[in-house]
Amino acid sequence: MAMTYPQQQDALNMTPASYYHVTGFVTEVIKVGPGHLCRVTVNHPSGNNGIVTLYDAITADPNRIIAVIDMGKAAPGSMEFSCDFLCGLTVTQTGDGGTGDITVVYA
Repeated sequence: MAMTYPQQQDALNMTPASYYHVTGFVTEVIKVGPGHLCRVTVNHPSGNNGIVTLYDAITADPNRIIAVIDMGKAAPGSMEFSCDFLCGLTVTQTGDGGTGDITVVYA
């Protein structure tokens, strides 16, 4: 099937994505400055009370939360976000039980 002109332009303008693999309890600045959150893939849920939080910030700023994922209830698979962030991208994984295993894909 042939691509339409807008689809061709989207394919040409795609920024190569990067990824960050998260296991264990962590607070990590993944990217400083503007970017694009593509998706989060849950590779292995925690089965406990682990919480993954993504922030549009270079700190864990509670006023700039993009998403909160309950790893005790999450199922394996990908969640498409396709959203821009302005300040940076920070991820935390906290909780009082085990942690999950996720991959954050961003550009």
